[in-house]
Amino acid sequence: MKAAVAVLVVLSATTSFAAKAEKSDKSDDEKTVAHATLDKLVAALNAGDANAFMSGFIEEGVVGDPFGRTGKGKADATKIIVENVNTLLQGTKSKATLEGARKLGHDAILIDASVEHENALMLNGSRGTGGTRWTLALVKKGKTWMVTDLRLYMFWPPPPPAPAK
Repeated sequence: MKAAVAVLVVLSATTSFAAKAEKSDKSDDEKTVAHATLDKLVAALNAGDANAFMSGFIEEGVVGDPFGRTGKGKADATKIIVENVNTLLQGTKSKATLEGARKLGHDAILIDASVEHENALMLNGSRGTGGTRWTLALVKKGKTWMVTDLRLYMFWPPPPPAPAK
């Protein structure tokens, strides 16, 4: 009987430890971090709030937009996001799809996402659904994951097929 109680105590402690370890590891799981980051960024875009969008960036953060402009440092990067939120993305409803996330060591994550923007300003001046591709680099500062770099890409539709010869 004492042996059975001892085994139950050991099993209970092991299960409790495993659950705690799983819980603490989950906060650093790259997919969990990626989804949480994308959710915050998209919520800020949908609210038209560039400052909320930039709140998760480090002070040295860098943003590159689809038009070749680069903001280096949080203040310049915020200007790039403000301009995009007030033009291209004004009044849009955006939705992100995580395409991939991978850890780069213990304190960095690389994220790749596709983002659909309903009611975006199209290159011809009309409004429609457009897409961007986001590549983000995150670093861990203390217990918090912060965005260090964001690159925004737009893709043109493929050209029509070449005429047959």
